[in-house]
Amino acid sequence: MEEKKSMAEREKLITSEHIAQAADEIISPDYKARKEDDTDTKIFVYWKGKYIGARNLRREACKYANNGYYPSTKEMNGKGGEDKLTNFFDKYEDSKKYFEEASKILGFDMEKMCFEENEDLNNTQYTQAAMFTVCAAILQQIEKTGVKPDVCAGLSLGEYAALYSCGTITFEDAVYLLRKRGMFMDEEVPDGKGTMAAVLGMDADKIDDICKNTEGEVAVANYNCPGQIVITGETDAVERASKTLAENGAKRVLPLKVSGPFHSAMLKGAGDKLEKELKNVEFKELKMPYVANCNASYIYDNSQIKELL
Repeated sequence: MEEKKSMAEREKLITSEHIAQAADEIISPDYKARKEDDTDTKIFVYWKGKYIGARNLRREACKYANNGYYPSTKEMNGKGGEDKLTNFFDKYEDSKKYFEEASKILGFDMEKMCFEENEDLNNTQYTQAAMFTVCAAILQQIEKTGVKPDVCAGLSLGEYAALYSCGTITFEDAVYLLRKRGMFMDEEVPDGKGTMAAVLGMDADKIDDICKNTEGEVAVANYNCPGQIVITGETDAVERASKTLAENGAKRVLPLKVSGPFHSAMLKGAGDKLEKELKNVEFKELKMPYVANCNASYIYDNSQIKELL
């Protein structure tokens, strides 16, 4: 009989290669919408014909790749992401040039920022440029396989990655703009004055109505998918709205670990500053269209990009 392994021993068995293998071989989940008892439509995730939920799907994939052992909660929550990133760039040495270039442009060690655990990465003035750098490095490896997009899209700072993929902006300009964008956003609202929360299992109109009737600055930020909507605004107002939402039927209201009230009117001043920076950047002809965040439209003309950003 096989000896039962400890949680730590089971964690050590899980590697990025195991997860990649599972992702290649696991049966794709079906996302089905259905109504129950005349309630609002909800999204359910099925795997092998059985409802398991999105979180459990990931857990089953880890188990499948890990010889029958489930990962720990620590692994499920994303701890150890730095190790997985390190594994990727150890395999693709040429991708490290993006980190070196970003470090020269921005004046801090981007490789250390991304590969070593640190609190700065939670601050948007660093997060945005770091995430874009990683995206650009991974994109290079995807392009080497011959894969080319027909259209690009990205949410928030991801829109800059989409534009980079479309060939309309250089890596240097994009990483610089995102560093400035993050700094402007961080400066606009002092630490602790603004935040965000995810609302699960409630109709969008009801969430919007509760936000509008809550004292202070709070509003819907992102319509992620049916059943998951993010609110943003002043910390006190978001907390008040969260309490009301929970009391009025929201399945869960989860505070997000962010450094500001992103996608809120509180950041209008940051947008005005970014507009001035955009005047100094050249956007070249688009190699393929992209979908703009603000109007969800396909954009073919590079002359529209600055205003849309």
